[in-house]
Amino acid sequence: MMRCCVLEDNNEDLNKIVECIKSDHYLNDHLEIQTFYSPNQIHLSTDNFDILLLDIDLPEQSGIDFANEYLKMHPNSKVIFITTHNELVFDTFKVHPYSFIRKEYMHIELNDSLHDLLDLIKLNKKELIISDKGHAITIQQSDIIYIESFKHYCYIYTKGCPDPYKTRISMYHVIKDLAFYFYRVNRSYIINLNEIKKIQNGKVTLKNNLEVSIQRGQTKKFQKTYNDFICKKTLL
Repeated sequence: MMRCCVLEDNNEDLNKIVECIKSDHYLNDHLEIQTFYSPNQIHLSTDNFDILLLDIDLPEQSGIDFANEYLKMHPNSKVIFITTHNELVFDTFKVHPYSFIRKEYMHIELNDSLHDLLDLIKLNKKELIISDKGHAITIQQSDIIYIESFKHYCYIYTKGCPDPYKTRISMYHVIKDLAFYFYRVNRSYIINLNEIKKIQNGKVTLKNNLEVSIQRGQTKKFQKTYNDFICKKTLL
C-alpha cells in the first residue's frame, strides 16, 4: 500500500479528487489517501508520502514552492500537479513533476496518470522481502518465475534455486508488492510475464515447461494484459 497526499484548499475539488481515485478499484486497493487543505498541516520531516497530488494555487504557499521544500527532505516522492492554471505548467518543471493534470479533464487524466505512476514505482521496486522460517529473505523480483498458493502459504519459485521459498502470506497481499510484469492467472498462481513461453488453449506454458490454466472466462483479459505488457516492455 502506497501513501498518497492530496493537498487542495477547495473542498469541492478535494472531494472530486478523492472520489475519482476511490472509483477505481485498483487505485483504491493500492493507495492510502490522506487529505490536507493547507501546506501548514503537513509535517515536512515526518509525513512521508510516496505520491503528492498538489494544487498549485494555495493561499499560504504555492504548490510548486511546497513541492520544492518537501522533495528536499523526501527526494523519492513523486509529484502530480492538479490545477486550472494551465499556463503554469512550465513553472512546475523546476520540481520535475511526474505529470500535470488539468482540473477540467481530471476525470480522464488523473487515474490514467496514477496507474502509470504506480507501474513505474513497482518497476523500480526490484526486491521482494518475505519471512521464511522466521528469517527475513530478500528476493530479486526479476528472479521469480512464479508463485503458488497452497493452504495459507505462498511458495515462491525462483531461477537457479531448486526449492521454493515458503512464506505465510495471502496472494492478495503479495501481488501488491510485485512489479507490473506479474499477473495472477488463477486463484493459485501468480506468474512472471517475462517467463511465458506460449499461450494456447486457455493455458500458459512457462519457459520451465510448467503449464498453468488461465481462470475460466479470463482468457481474453489475460491476452490483452500480456499484449499491453509486451508494448510497455518495448517502450521501457
